[in-house]
Amino acid sequence: FIKHVGAGGDTTLGTSAAIAVPAAGVAAGNTLIVTVAMDPAAGTVSCGDSQGNVYTKDADVPNGTGTAGVRTVVFSATMTTALGAGDTVSVSFPTVAAKGVSVDEFAGLAPSPGLDQSALAIGTSTTPSSGFTAATSQASELLLGAIGAETESTQPLVAGPSYTALVPGSSGGAGAPGSNVTIVPEFRGVAATGSFAAGATLQVPRPWAVALVTYRAAAAPG
Repeated sequence: FIKHVGAGGDTTLGTSAAIAVPAAGVAAGNTLIVTVAMDPAAGTVSCGDSQGNVYTKDADVPNGTGTAGVRTVVFSATMTTALGAGDTVSVSFPTVAAKGVSVDEFAGLAPSPGLDQSALAIGTSTTPSSGFTAATSQASELLLGAIGAETESTQPLVAGPSYTALVPGSSGGAGAPGSNVTIVPEFRGVAATGSFAAGATLQVPRPWAVALVTYRAAAAPG
């Protein structure tokens, strides 16, 4: 993990959300992973940035319809062109009110598409979980859990065991939980092949949509 790039969200009806890149920028060759929670409206969700880097949609799991529930989406991109202060990472989607986005930078991953395995699940409870992936194809991989829930930012999600929580993106803390969404990304590095799951804990039962995506580490030179 290199750094958190930015997070945001709101409950204003719209078709896009943009995260500004901080002064430290994002280095060429590193990987951006973008996690999104939004109202579960049907339709295409895409991601891009102001330098034209190409993003792959690695997971998309809806729980509900319209404005009832949550949809979790995960994108990744290898930075062919570095990002600097003033650049933006943008997510486009069907017209929704509630949306939250978090953007994080990683180094040492295979060039995109670096996706190896994934597991997706939905439910309503205090214990969101992706279920287990198929066995990973190599020992050294990054596990990226994206925990999306129909809840507001004042009802935090606690990361699962062995995972490190990243900065969440949320539509906010005002209004009823059912009018908000929150995305909590979490990560873990592994050094042996296996089947893995990601989860979290909610304070109260809420609708959730969870994706676990495993990314291959880059091969060592030699």
